[in-house]
Amino acid sequence: MPSRLARATDQFADVPHPRVWLYFAAYFVLALVDTALTWHCVRTGIVREANPLLRPPVLHHPWVFLLVKNAIAVAAFLAVSRFELFRLGLWALRAAVLGYFLLDVYWAVLLI
Repeated sequence: MPSRLARATDQFADVPHPRVWLYFAAYFVLALVDTALTWHCVRTGIVREANPLLRPPVLHHPWVFLLVKNAIAVAAFLAVSRFELFRLGLWALRAAVLGYFLLDVYWAVLLI
């Protein structure tokens, strides 16, 4: 909806900007990498899962672990993405992607 019509009628289309989809794609791929590395490191005994909700599935039900862990990650991204129209909201999206990137770097260093 054009901005002049939105101002005149108090209506707007709540559609994320295309850059949000790029951030989501990067975030989701990084979350999948984190899930795979978490599963591997916990199963091999390198680390112990800190989240009590995810501790039983990581050891006995890998598909449940995959679904629950990534559902939590996607829900967190969606919560942050609701604020993308605000200046700080866009920075929060970038920080979320950077956070997962740094977490994946941590896992990579841990495996070396």
